[in-house]
Amino acid sequence: MIDRPKTTDQSTMPKKNVAWRLATASLLLLSVTQAAVPAAIAAPALQTNQTLYLPSVTRYSDVSYQSPFGISMFDAVDDPRGLSAMQTAGADLIFTNFRWVDLEPTQDAVYDFSSMDAKIAAATAKSMQLVVLFDHSPSWATIDPNNPRGPLKSDMYDDMADAVGALASRYNGMNGFPRVDYWLFFGEPDGIYSWGNAPTQYADGLASASQAIKSANSLAKVMPGAVAYERFGDDEYSPGPFVRSFLPSVFARLNTKPGGASAYIDGVAFNDFGLTPQRWPTLRDKATSVRQIMAAAGIGHLPLVVTELSRSSQGGVAEISQAQNVIKQYSYGLAAGISQMHWFMVFDMLNVPPADLAANAFGLFRGTNLNSAKPAYTAYRVVAEQLDGARYQRDLGAPGTQGFVFIDGPEQVFVVWANSATTNVAFGQGCARTITRMNVATQISDGGVGDRDGTVNGQVSVQVASNEPLIVRACQ
Repeated sequence: MIDRPKTTDQSTMPKKNVAWRLATASLLLLSVTQAAVPAAIAAPALQTNQTLYLPSVTRYSDVSYQSPFGISMFDAVDDPRGLSAMQTAGADLIFTNFRWVDLEPTQDAVYDFSSMDAKIAAATAKSMQLVVLFDHSPSWATIDPNNPRGPLKSDMYDDMADAVGALASRYNGMNGFPRVDYWLFFGEPDGIYSWGNAPTQYADGLASASQAIKSANSLAKVMPGAVAYERFGDDEYSPGPFVRSFLPSVFARLNTKPGGASAYIDGVAFNDFGLTPQRWPTLRDKATSVRQIMAAAGIGHLPLVVTELSRSSQGGVAEISQAQNVIKQYSYGLAAGISQMHWFMVFDMLNVPPADLAANAFGLFRGTNLNSAKPAYTAYRVVAEQLDGARYQRDLGAPGTQGFVFIDGPEQVFVVWANSATTNVAFGQGCARTITRMNVATQISDGGVGDRDGTVNGQVSVQVASNEPLIVRACQ
């Protein structure tokens, strides 16, 4: 979350695709002797064997799982903007925008789907799924023609619903185009330059848009645009241009409509750039605050999504800190039960004044150079490879550390780092495999080299450094 224009404008680690998580079935031939068959279904006396066909599951199945690993890619979704690099890194989701002004530059114009078609075709070719932000209204529809992110004229809400409905109908999976299931509306709408002071109008427009989408695609999930939800105008920590009351006001308005808020929205999104660590030291802390607002509105059961997750870097140590934070914040997010987390973004933001570049160096690559990956890119690959498919079980609870225990099928996966001084953490297994954020893997056997307790005692003691996340799994 930053005050910025959204324009008016990646080693050999394999990518995990959602499809491969589904258990594959093969036919397994089992010989069953006559004696093993119950009398009621015994074979004729001359037949001594029967063949029984059973499915053989070749990988632990979790059919409800969906990858949380995404990347924010605005305006263009293609290889020059990092599409293949992020597929290689393990991203399964792409958060991108469909601009109303591109669809309908002049009022009542024939809809132009070309830019949207290009995005969805590119993503589908890489087996990646789009999460769409509907934004950037045409000047003819807005109260302030110079503000494409602001409120609409009072008679333009039906036009918006028509445009959204046309998009949802085209991309509902039944018209020769891939299906888009995730729809959000206007980025950071809690900004005073956006809809922050017009929560009622925003909620009304969102409700109409949701009805148009759901009538075209019953599987669609609709959410408000991700709120910044920090740097409030009344914030003693970090004053800024965002309205604290916006989100609860939107929920309150939706709850006055038939069916209540949950009839119109299927999740809630927010952004997190770590700008107010005094209040929210981690992504999990901020998620807790947002859930409290949701619970008060009776929608605490809905999923949480983060469409822009990032930490800035500007050379040297800051790049190392950014890489550490990639693994830390994704771990915190999974521990908080966040359904999707999209890193913001592939490249550093360059459409900002030079003096602001350090604060806006959010990308996984320096500048716009795909040949200049930051340590954060490798860290993204590591966390996506090691935790894709895993579900949070509990905090690790080792003294002097922050750590998490995840379950990946039948296997436990640990992420841990020391809070200050380097310390040792014991894992109750005969052999442990550690993976660093630089993708360096080491196997440590009980009593062997690297086992910090130096004895054969049924556990492996691993050294964990300060603020340096380490992933620990069973040996292969």
